[in-house]
Amino acid sequence: MAQPTETQLRELFQAEAAKIDVPADLVRAGTASTLNARRQRRRVRALGGALLVGAVAASVIFVVNLADQAPDHSAPGSGGAATLDVKVYYLNLGAPYGDGAGASKARLIPEIVTTSDTGDLGYDAVQALLESRPTDPSNINGFNMLTVEPNPIAEVNSVMVADDVITVDLTADIWDPFPAIDCLCPSGQFVMQQLVWTLQSALNTDATVALTINGAPAKGIWLSRLDGPVGADLTGLGLDDATESATVDGLLVAVGGPPGTPNTPLAGSVSFESDGGEVTAVDTTDGTFRASLELGRYIVTGTSPAYASDSGDCQAEEPLIVDRSYPIHVRVVCQRR
Repeated sequence: MAQPTETQLRELFQAEAAKIDVPADLVRAGTASTLNARRQRRRVRALGGALLVGAVAASVIFVVNLADQAPDHSAPGSGGAATLDVKVYYLNLGAPYGDGAGASKARLIPEIVTTSDTGDLGYDAVQALLESRPTDPSNINGFNMLTVEPNPIAEVNSVMVADDVITVDLTADIWDPFPAIDCLCPSGQFVMQQLVWTLQSALNTDATVALTINGAPAKGIWLSRLDGPVGADLTGLGLDDATESATVDGLLVAVGGPPGTPNTPLAGSVSFESDGGEVTAVDTTDGTFRASLELGRYIVTGTSPAYASDSGDCQAEEPLIVDRSYPIHVRVVCQRR
């Protein structure tokens, strides 16, 4: 491929800069006193001129990558591998944000994200947070922002739990992840709370979270220092999580009968009755089902046209407890005679 001229480079950078639409929500927290003057006055500028200051060789590499169309960052859970749903926490910085009249508090916003299931729930939860973007454009993800396409600022090396501390080791420094771009960025303390709440929800724990970069303690996030493990802290934050829910997977199955009769998944309907009497029902065509339920205790029953002409009750072996643990499975049994 022929190397582009300087004029071609300039036109390309200007075209790329025009694609970037930074939401007005990308404002930092009201705790400005904790940040240095540089961050207080950061502003998003057009990227064309700033990038042209770089070396020509680096520019050529950038152009070659664009011309070859580097792989897109696919949505978590794509590719046919086993997947699971985890709750991740994004940020909403309020509108308008600040200390003046009419200002609203920044909030943590939970959202269910489907991600690859590696068998390591802590790792999977962090990976889901790093890779994803909120579906509501008024929310942001402090670990994945300031690019047109979803692009995490780091990847996960490992997530380890010991002595009531969850240590998350990342591949890249996130103290100042975009040093070449001046921006109004979210508070690092708030972004750290995204990680804390995501992990505590996934692992059903109140353990603190420590951050390391390739094995060394992280300096901080977005120019906000970290002085050790961090616990859940809603100082300056609201939480849109009044009704907590969890995903339940299950199987409606016929068992028993003459010796040698195999267990058989059944099409039918499954009902979840809470202690308060509310009933949630789901249908299944192959015996498998999934339901999103508020936290609590449920009696689970089922019916199937293939079992007692849809008039017989199938039941879970015991009441179902829906809590923040994951995964939650239930088997609803139709007993053959």
